[in-house]
Amino acid sequence: MEKPDLDKIIVYAEHKKGHLDPSCAELVGKAKELSVKYDDNVVIGAVVLGYEISEVVKDLSQTGVDYIWYTDHPKLTRYNSEYYALALEEAVRFIAPELILIAATSQGSELAPTVGARLKTGVAAHCVDIVADDNGQIVNIVPALGGKFLTEIKIPDVRPMISTVKPSVFVKKDVPANSNVQTVRIESKALDSYESRIWFVAESVKEENEKPIEEANVILCAGMGIVDEENWRKLNELAARLKCAVGYTRPVIDLGVVNNDHNMIGTSGKTIRPQLYVGFGVSGASHHICGMKDSQIILCINSDENADIFRLSDYKVIADCGAILDAMLELTGGLNG
Repeated sequence: MEKPDLDKIIVYAEHKKGHLDPSCAELVGKAKELSVKYDDNVVIGAVVLGYEISEVVKDLSQTGVDYIWYTDHPKLTRYNSEYYALALEEAVRFIAPELILIAATSQGSELAPTVGARLKTGVAAHCVDIVADDNGQIVNIVPALGGKFLTEIKIPDVRPMISTVKPSVFVKKDVPANSNVQTVRIESKALDSYESRIWFVAESVKEENEKPIEEANVILCAGMGIVDEENWRKLNELAARLKCAVGYTRPVIDLGVVNNDHNMIGTSGKTIRPQLYVGFGVSGASHHICGMKDSQIILCINSDENADIFRLSDYKVIADCGAILDAMLELTGGLNG
């Protein structure tokens, strides 16, 4: 069977305060990887929107893309879902790509379905991988049923295909800059004439007291074997003393120990690659493993010697998690601090 045409892959380049989102480089790397499956002539490009974004465009030229299409317009000074969706739709119609990659950030998760509906095309959301099958069809790997299963989504009949990808899922690759990158400005007549129904009133910036768990070098992860309040308190106390991050698995949420999925690790949560991952009472369900398997060193503590997580562990400790926590707290300043 002849492979479907894939002439252009574009990445939506999100940026904030003049800096490209790290997901941009991750998506460019995946686009390059996919292009190898087709033809050396596949164009890898990026679309960036904003106002007075010459420095962002300059930084984007170092990511390895072949083309940069940008819309620089006063109405794009701040993110406005109506203006940005209109500008992105206009850019996509101008470029006519077969595949669009968008980071599944809050902004990307809003833009992708909006633009998909405007273009009457398909959107595969929150992908954890994108591959090409033997017939050249793009296959989107998406978690289902709370991350317990991975499903395959194809968009065979309409173009462009749109895929949103969870940040940090793809490893950032060192893609050499293209010395012949072409930069094209798209003049937006639609933005000139359209007035949004959304008005900017005020901006409230949340103070970040801790960096995202994806950026942590050491992560202590709580599993189902450490779900009582006392052990949860001890784990957080140990993390504070060691100045490391705390993550958790789905059962920790389901059992009410925490009330949000902010630091949940797995296919439906965060993907991490720390220097050291320490699992306390983690059983090793496949949807959790997908989110932490690329950790450099994996050390796990579990009283069940047959726990699946041990198959992946570099070091394993068969013991009661509570006892290990007590011992580590004693070593780091005593049980009472």
